[in-house]
Amino acid sequence: MANRPISELTEMNPDDISTADSVLVYDTSDDTERVKRATVGNLISIADGTFASFTVAADGGSPETIGQAATMTVKGADTSIFCEAQATDTIAIKANTSTMATVAHVASVNLSSIADVTSPSATQGDIIYYNTGNWTSAAPGTAGLSPEVGSTNLITLGAIVAGTWQSTPVGTMFGGTGKDFSSSSAANTGVVVINNGVATLARPGLGSIDSCLDEDDLTSNSATALVTQQSVKAYVDNNITSQIVVTVADDGSSSQNVFELDGQKMKTSTHIRPTIRLQKGMVYRFDVSAGSNSGHILNFSASPDGTHTGGTALSTGVEHVGTAGSANAKVNITTAWDTPDIIYIYCANHAGMGGAVGPGADDQRTPVYTSDIGIWMEIDGARTASAGDWLLCDVSTSPLIVTLPQTGVMGDHIRIVDASQNAASNNITINRNNHKIDGATSNFVMSTNGQAKELVYYNVARGWITV
Repeated sequence: MANRPISELTEMNPDDISTADSVLVYDTSDDTERVKRATVGNLISIADGTFASFTVAADGGSPETIGQAATMTVKGADTSIFCEAQATDTIAIKANTSTMATVAHVASVNLSSIADVTSPSATQGDIIYYNTGNWTSAAPGTAGLSPEVGSTNLITLGAIVAGTWQSTPVGTMFGGTGKDFSSSSAANTGVVVINNGVATLARPGLGSIDSCLDEDDLTSNSATALVTQQSVKAYVDNNITSQIVVTVADDGSSSQNVFELDGQKMKTSTHIRPTIRLQKGMVYRFDVSAGSNSGHILNFSASPDGTHTGGTALSTGVEHVGTAGSANAKVNITTAWDTPDIIYIYCANHAGMGGAVGPGADDQRTPVYTSDIGIWMEIDGARTASAGDWLLCDVSTSPLIVTLPQTGVMGDHIRIVDASQNAASNNITINRNNHKIDGATSNFVMSTNGQAKELVYYNVARGWITV
């Protein structure tokens, strides 16, 4: 269509105007000041010559610039988005049901305001977390909130503050139970027990554990007090029948070490030995922490000198704690009803430290009696007797000498029997060891087969009396 003056507009034929997307504009860009036909796509170029940019400001947000080659996308539900002419050079894009915001506006929105945000990958119970510059959703397990192995749900244990257990429960939507152990009431206090990853209260509903019980004999039956470590130690120590301090020293011969029990040597080179008795059903502690015990392992056996004479170490009821010669080292023995009536102390590494035995040598064994009833001991060689010895003598091949103890106390007694029935040919001589026997200063000889004698110490004038 040729250009026409505005006054001639009424004479224009409608066929001269495109019916598709044309509009009529008054164009002054070429100084012709004519009404022209133009498409919508050419409006900006017609008006400004060159399109540069325009700004967009959403509700409450900061203005943003839309430049060439940029895309502005407006989204809304159905026909809820529409345009409305505003002031000069302004077009408002409005939404009836949706909210539009600029990037800057969304970036500053509060977390509590994103309730309407949806994610195609999120499922019920997922959590939103910040990861490498982005917010994303994940299952509780992925976020590290999965229960431990063996448990079924998460329970927060929390911390004790001013006597009250404080914690925040893990909600069921995050794999938790929604419960915790924090409470100031008696119903939810107690001792927490962890079993295969599951935490439970050891005594729920039974009242608060509200104090510590420092009671050495533990005679109380408290349901609300915890016992202290000091109380437990005192109770255990008090129930040990006896504690015996063990050291190591020479027996006087300069060639044989022996154990000392509370300072008394288990045997001396002059044949002095203590009488040791333990009661059955009791616990005895042998303290072997002294430095002289280093390298010497105290053991018990039913055989004199233990493994050094072919015997074996007792293991039932025997406990070794620590290393001999080091602090707190000890050997505990519990004498039960079936513990042998006579046991022997020996060193696992060195022979003779608890006494030694023949045959053919001076019998220096030092028995440890575990019964109040006299226990017979068989000998076939010379022996310096100890008070309490009951000796069954085997003289089937040769005579033997039993030497009385170096010292005697009124009431000490010794029994001697010819067990082999050969005393007539192989006499049993009782060496008085500077004591009197029945007031006489001579040894006593047993020379009748099967003969038996009991000797009881009375005093210096009478010495040992035969019964």
